[in-house]
Amino acid sequence: MFYGERTRLLAARRESLVLRAQDQRVALAQRARAFAPLAWVERGSQAWAYARSHPWVVVLPLIALTALGPRRVARALTRVLVVWRVVRSLRRLLDGGRRHA
Repeated sequence: MFYGERTRLLAARRESLVLRAQDQRVALAQRARAFAPLAWVERGSQAWAYARSHPWVVVLPLIALTALGPRRVARALTRVLVVWRVVRSLRRLLDGGRRHA
C-alpha cells in the first residue's frame, strides 16, 4: 500500500465517520425532543428529593405564612421579585446583553 493510497483511504474513512456522526446527532436531537416533557418530571423529582432532605425548605415558608399572614408574605415576595428583576436587568444591561445562568 502506498502512502498516497493510504492517505486517500483515511480521508474517505474520516468523511464517512463525519457523515455517520452527523446522522447520529440528528437522530439524538429528534429523540431528545420527544423526551423533553420528561425533563420537567426529572426536575420535579429532584426538587422533591431536595425538600425531603432539607425540611426547613418547607417548614420556614409555612412558619412565615402563619406568623406574618398571607398578605404580608405576598407583599414581601412581590418586592423580592421586583428587586430580582431589576438586578437581573441591570446586570444584563451592564454586561452588554449576555445571559447569565
